[in-house]
Amino acid sequence: MTIGQTRRDRLRFVFLAADPFPPVRPDVMTLFGRELIRLDHQITWILTSKNPAEPRLELLWPCGPLYLGGRRSGTSFVTNLYNRWRDLLNDLKLIKILRTGSFDFVQLKDKFLAVIPTILIAKWYKTPFFYWLSFPYPEEAQYLADESHGPTRYYQLVRYWLFNLILYKIALPAASHVFVQSTRMKTTLVIHGISPEKITPVPMGVSLVDIPQLTPTQNTNAREPNQPYYLVYLGSLSHLRKLGFLLRAFTIIQRAEPRTHLVFVGGGNCQEDEHALKEEAHALGLQSLLTITGLLPRQEAWAHVLKADVCLSYIPPSPVFDVGSPTKLVEYLALNKAVVANDHPEQREILTQSGAGLCVASTEQAFAEGVLHLLSHPEEAKLMAERGRPYIASRRDYPLLAEMLEQKYFTILQRHSNS
Repeated sequence: MTIGQTRRDRLRFVFLAADPFPPVRPDVMTLFGRELIRLDHQITWILTSKNPAEPRLELLWPCGPLYLGGRRSGTSFVTNLYNRWRDLLNDLKLIKILRTGSFDFVQLKDKFLAVIPTILIAKWYKTPFFYWLSFPYPEEAQYLADESHGPTRYYQLVRYWLFNLILYKIALPAASHVFVQSTRMKTTLVIHGISPEKITPVPMGVSLVDIPQLTPTQNTNAREPNQPYYLVYLGSLSHLRKLGFLLRAFTIIQRAEPRTHLVFVGGGNCQEDEHALKEEAHALGLQSLLTITGLLPRQEAWAHVLKADVCLSYIPPSPVFDVGSPTKLVEYLALNKAVVANDHPEQREILTQSGAGLCVASTEQAFAEGVLHLLSHPEEAKLMAERGRPYIASRRDYPLLAEMLEQKYFTILQRHSNS
């Protein structure tokens, strides 16, 4: 197709993503699946089923036509190889889609095996190819290699080499435009030789219509003399998150304020992640003062956050996480909660701009002192909490982010049509 054939007030594009169906990440389901659809854009989806299923074309999905890739159950090497092959075959349905329809662009998100076929197909049909990177996969593989030994280390080194080659040498140079999670991630890509003019950060947000609003009165209800203070962490409990940091900071908090109780709202990537946290809590004598909820539906998870006196956002300093855009932090602010966060590029930016919490040094002592400060200064914590939701409404509400993304797409396509 030739750019400009479709109406300029309506985008029509193909979206291929590594996210399994049904997608749960808000940057897929909310930003694309709801908000861009609300703006009357048309998306044709290519996704793979999370559960065992046969491939099919799903026309009744409310987000648009869906080419759903099938998969077999099982975790063996042969089964994994077979499922990757079926995933690639499903991605190749892009040929049929572009041959039989007129589209403004192809958006590929977080996929690697499909990169070269997608680039070639989009080029053949003269359709712009955009790449969306939500996580630093090469850097994660290198990080895991450094943390591993034996065969696992060599496996991760191979993953690092492949991801690095495909992403930085093929996908991003070939893309007409690249979307990333944060300004820090953009800086990383520029270091790898990608032109800054073709990189746009789209940070994580929330949809305020989905999130209950805690009133100032609810935030400062009278406290019973022996009522515990709840400190809540929302998010993944993966061992890569190094949440032993929060347990050790909590021991410092406990010595100064014994009424505190720590709540982890979330689950690990495997049972060992939660087990390791419980073991460390037991070693520190905190087992009776710690609650781990496990994975919960989003609304139930937010219900725990609503009970928090202080919300915690710890992100371990590393090249993997420094480029991230933490969802937990914007959810805390949307729920009118005061936050203590460690020094991280985006956390520092958000809390400096919003004044909705404290950003402290990445040490257990500094983190504990930040929490104790908010517990001992409830009026200050209340004022911080009240600033959160207005900040999200003006900067990180998904309807707003969708309109910004829509305008960026139009700008890029106009530039293509003029070139």
